[in-house]
Amino acid sequence: MTNCSMRIPTETITAAQEFCKRERVNFSTFCRMAIHEKLSRDTGLEDRLVATMAGLSGDMKTTIVMLDTLVKSFLTCVPEPIEIDMARAEMKRRYEKYIEYVAGAIGKNGNGNGAQKGARHT
Repeated sequence: MTNCSMRIPTETITAAQEFCKRERVNFSTFCRMAIHEKLSRDTGLEDRLVATMAGLSGDMKTTIVMLDTLVKSFLTCVPEPIEIDMARAEMKRRYEKYIEYVAGAIGKNGNGNGAQKGARHT
């Protein structure tokens, strides 16, 4: 093996030495293993990424066009939201109508089964 010297920040050395103590690994062995792992992982990574991106570019264009069409359709077909106060007033009106319906159904039968006898709420 060839000796090698390099400049490494003090905090990196300290963290690596603490790791070596915890794991009971020689510092030189740890450095060799880290370099080997990094080199074996990155071999051909850039080529694989370029190939993957080239393969996805057609699919990505199709997806973007489909999303654009969906958004345009949604914005064309769905009405703009109403004001919050108007929505609250509408919900309150519908709730009061429901309460009246339930009260009427209970009043007819006296036992609460009126709503189940086919009376329809609109």
